[in-house]
Amino acid sequence: DPSDFKTFERVDTLVTATRDWKTQERTYRRQIKRMGTDVAPDKRPALLALWHGLGEIYRTRLKDYPSAIAAFEVAADLDPEAPERRRILAELYRLNGAETYAKAGGVLRALGAGDAPLPGPTFAVDPQVTAALAARNTTLARFWLDERDPSVGSGLAGRRVLVVDAEDTFTGMLAHQLRALGLAVTVRSYRKRPEPAGYDLLVAGPGPGDPGDRTDPKMAVLHELVRAALCNGTPLLAICLGHQVLAATLGLTLYRKDEPYQGMQREIDFFGRPERVGFYSTYTAWSDSSTVDSPHGTVRLSRDPRTGEVHALRGTRFAGVQFHPESVLTEHGVDLLRELVLPFLPIQVP
Repeated sequence: DPSDFKTFERVDTLVTATRDWKTQERTYRRQIKRMGTDVAPDKRPALLALWHGLGEIYRTRLKDYPSAIAAFEVAADLDPEAPERRRILAELYRLNGAETYAKAGGVLRALGAGDAPLPGPTFAVDPQVTAALAARNTTLARFWLDERDPSVGSGLAGRRVLVVDAEDTFTGMLAHQLRALGLAVTVRSYRKRPEPAGYDLLVAGPGPGDPGDRTDPKMAVLHELVRAALCNGTPLLAICLGHQVLAATLGLTLYRKDEPYQGMQREIDFFGRPERVGFYSTYTAWSDSSTVDSPHGTVRLSRDPRTGEVHALRGTRFAGVQFHPESVLTEHGVDLLRELVLPFLPIQVP
């Protein structure tokens, strides 16, 4: 019975006492799923408390900031008049990296702060700080910083792409970059169980959550889409969460990182050359080899030789990246997308 909160509260108390935060997270998500989204007005406070509590688990216990943002945004929609929750969201946007810093300012302005700067000391007048910030910009993606032609050009005009939205605000940026390559992009939520038939490329997008939790409807849909694409030869590009699902389907090991990467720029070896890329991940794939054999052919891996973390993978009809090519922290993101997509969508000669 979804209205029976006594059992839920007893389980919540137990897992809190044992500090089993992952079980607590699953407990909250299952209770939310039981209640559904179309609840009676008298049940909305309970649903709001569940979403807020789930956000706190992600924020303070699991340090999974993208998932915390997703949960608190739902809670904010249920109760738009709670200024403290908006302040929490503003701080999470700041913690989550460069792309969401401006969003934090927007939230604070909505709270009545006008155009005031974000809380904290102001260093803008310090020339050393100004110089340091300017130097940092040299490794950011010029795609987002410079004026440019509407299309970067790639010979891919008109090819149809289906992007599966897995509840990530980066999806819009990813679609924009793909369109800049000339591709005709359609974005569909995983909730609609999108059908890739008729498209030239399927993109399994980024999103929060545990890629190994097959009881999560989102993960079940993503696993089904990726598995079907591999079996029928549909060209597939997988980003972040999609990459993790692809890696697991290919037989690679997934594990939860001790310290999540949220808005972190790192230089990696991208199949033989250095690239600066932006990571926003709690989970990662692992391998002790740079190539693996799978039921779908040999897979080449871009990986950290020290830790075994897999940054990217490539097969004959699929590719995946753990980082976000659409992030401002990925210096050559649109070029990497073009490089990954072109083998699947060869340029059409008139």
